[in-house]
This record gives sequence, C-alpha cells and structure tokens, in this order.
Amino acid sequence: MWLNHRFLTHLVTTTLLLFFASLSQADERYRVIRIYDGDTVLLKKTSHSKDHSKLKLRLADIDAPERNQAYGKQSRLALKDLCTGDDVTVEVTLLNKDQYGRDLGNLSCNEIDAALYLVELGLAWHNAKYSDNSATQHAEAIAREHQLGLWGNKKPTPPWQWRHIRQSKSK
Repeated sequence: MWLNHRFLTHLVTTTLLLFFASLSQADERYRVIRIYDGDTVLLKKTSHSKDHSKLKLRLADIDAPERNQAYGKQSRLALKDLCTGDDVTVEVTLLNKDQYGRDLGNLSCNEIDAALYLVELGLAWHNAKYSDNSATQHAEAIAREHQLGLWGNKKPTPPWQWRHIRQSKSK
C-alpha cells in the first residue's frame, strides 16, 4: 500500500509539473527572427524578463516543401507574410524534439494557426506519419480538391520523398 501511495503521489506531482510547464510555454511571447522554410522558424522571447532566449521551432502536423523544392519559396514567403514583425504565440510540445533537435510545436501569428494556414493555401502537406490532426487532414483534402498551391501540379513531390531523392543522389 505504501509503495502504491508513493507511486501515485509521484505520478500526480509529475503530471502537475508538466501541466504548469506547458502553461508557461503557451503563455510565452516570441518574435520570429528567421524563417528557414515553411515549417521551421527561429524565435526569440519578447517577455519582459531578462531571458531573451531563442527557440528553433518545427511546426507540428505539417511538412512544407524545402526551400529549393517546387513551392518551397512560396511556402516560406506565406509564413513570413503571416508572422514577421508580430509577437507570436508558441505552444511547444513538451518532451518532443525532431531528429534534428528542433522543438516541435504549434505557432500562432495574429491568432492564426500557421501550420493550418499553410495547408489551407496548398503550401504544405498534412504530416500523416506523425500527426492525426483532423483539421490539417481536412484542410489538405480541400486544398487538393480545389487544386490550390502545389496541388495544381498533377503529382507534387512530398518533401520527405524529395529529401530522400536528394540524399540518394549525394551518396
């Protein structure tokens, strides 16, 4: 019984710590200082504290074309137009980093979900391998149906295939 009580206390404490950590991350204000491509940005804290740390964020739920890929420039520019110069809200997915060490999370600019915005414009794919977000799934289906952005091509190359082809050629 004592072991179960101790375990339960530890579990509750850990859960509360994670909950409050997520709240503090969600309340953080940032400014976009660099846009690498349609799904990766560099952010700097703009809070009133002396902490002006930077955060390299990979947008959750989507995969946007690479800069040198078809529609890569358009995707990057759409994100830039949406987010540059404004304080943005970031919700980092706790304990999640991608294979390149970037934090994964959601980015809102002018109260608009940046990932969903890009998918709605046909400038990013819903990342079905890592996400079950029904809003981005639905947005991609509509963009495909209306042949928006990259869906105007008969068979656009997804970024994960494009990267694989490029890596194979460089070997």
